[in-house]
Amino acid sequence: MIRYLCPKCKKALTAKDAEAGAQIACPQCSQRLHVPKSTKTMLGMAGPLGGPAPASDPPSEGYAGSPPPASRPEPPSAPEKPERNEIDYPPERQDFLKSPAAFFLIFGAVVFVLAVGFCLLVAFCMFHR
Repeated sequence: MIRYLCPKCKKALTAKDAEAGAQIACPQCSQRLHVPKSTKTMLGMAGPLGGPAPASDPPSEGYAGSPPPASRPEPPSAPEKPERNEIDYPPERQDFLKSPAAFFLIFGAVVFVLAVGFCLLVAFCMFHR
């Protein structure tokens, strides 16, 4: 007697030794499958159906009765942050960034950098004529 599992629904099936290699349909899910040549080949074990596998005979993968490969658990997803249109600054900093003082400070810095750049350009042109 050959014992094996349906690869789709995992139903325990049995077949006569004479039916080895024949193609059948699973009575539960109608999956088409081949009857294995022996229980040991199909299940990767010499013991009874569902019993422990011997240490010298590791289960073979790819057969209908072999256990599915161990799947890794999904990593926990990162907590979702609510969408924000502004950068999440502390309240006192948000107030400063919206004030006219911040505008003039940034505007002054840009003008200063442009003035220094212009002066360097003029100096470079004067000395490399």
